[in-house]
Amino acid sequence: MATISSTMGLRKLGADLRRLLPAGHLIPDPAWRTRHTAVVALLWIHVPVIIAFGLATGHEVTHMLKEGLLVALPAILAGISALDRRTRSLIATGGLLIDSAILVHLAHGAIEMHFHYFIMLSVIALYQDWAPFLFSIAFVALQHSILGYLDPESVFSHDKGRATPMLWALIHGSFVLLASVANLAAWKLSERYTLYDSLTDLANRTLFRDRLEESLAAVAIHRRTMAVLYVDLDRFKAVNDTLGHAAGDDVLIEVGQRLKACTSTGDLVARLGGDEFGILLTNLRDPSEAADVAERAIQSVSAPFVLKCGVAEVGASVGIAIGQGEPLQAEILVREADEAMYISKNGGRGRYTMHEAAAPGTRSSPAA
Repeated sequence: MATISSTMGLRKLGADLRRLLPAGHLIPDPAWRTRHTAVVALLWIHVPVIIAFGLATGHEVTHMLKEGLLVALPAILAGISALDRRTRSLIATGGLLIDSAILVHLAHGAIEMHFHYFIMLSVIALYQDWAPFLFSIAFVALQHSILGYLDPESVFSHDKGRATPMLWALIHGSFVLLASVANLAAWKLSERYTLYDSLTDLANRTLFRDRLEESLAAVAIHRRTMAVLYVDLDRFKAVNDTLGHAAGDDVLIEVGQRLKACTSTGDLVARLGGDEFGILLTNLRDPSEAADVAERAIQSVSAPFVLKCGVAEVGASVGIAIGQGEPLQAEILVREADEAMYISKNGGRGRYTMHEAAAPGTRSSPAA
């Protein structure tokens, strides 16, 4: 019993720690492009700066031209648009860290130059992607330990570091990790702002789309079944008109909680805008399970809402689109669920409509 209790305690601790950390969902493409363009520009700025710094500290011109080429190569590769964004992010991350390593090397391990790593890590955190962030931590630890062992004078300016490079590599890596706490906190807050609805604290449209694309990829590879439910509230305008917008906000918050209670672990409930919600069911055994969730959602939302200013009653019309085996774009599945929802609304409200493909590889008009 003690072992089981300890295991459950460790799992709870792990879950609590994960909630404190950023989820690492990829930021929208426009935001990524803006940030990546700035990072690539920073890489190019380092080329003349490093060459000039090397010449000023007495290094030969030939040596510095080679160093400049090494600095320029990641900037060139990171700018290739044919590569996917994560690959370009990793290349740019490697380039920034190489810049730090070269500057420390040119300064003969001067402790002041090591602060360049801290600055670059803050820049790398702007990608809000765990892959380049963890790569940067590993790079610092490995570069300090391996190069510190082979050529300690190029990494550490003090005798203790040169005598015990592995220990001091661990110390430097620990400081870099601790200094990242502020970056992680800013990253977490940024995620809350860009990926979650400020009123209901549900996922927003951006995060819903991100998770939907991940689920569709899994469907195509592992032949899974998933579904999108598009939920639109009925008679919600009457709540705003009679009880006020504050009451309407309270209803939206409560609707979000009721919809979450209708789903299972691993599913996602999002507020897509206004009084429209999306439900992503990620691992169904059978499409009929999506209909079961829709029925529970309709019944749950139709129950009265007891508010401070009175009692509100709304309903829900639901459209369902199924992803099952075939490759499919996220926009198509959301559109089909939206179209099916409108059929539900036009057919009397308070009901669900399932959109089904007529044949593999095709998508038909929704049928009630």
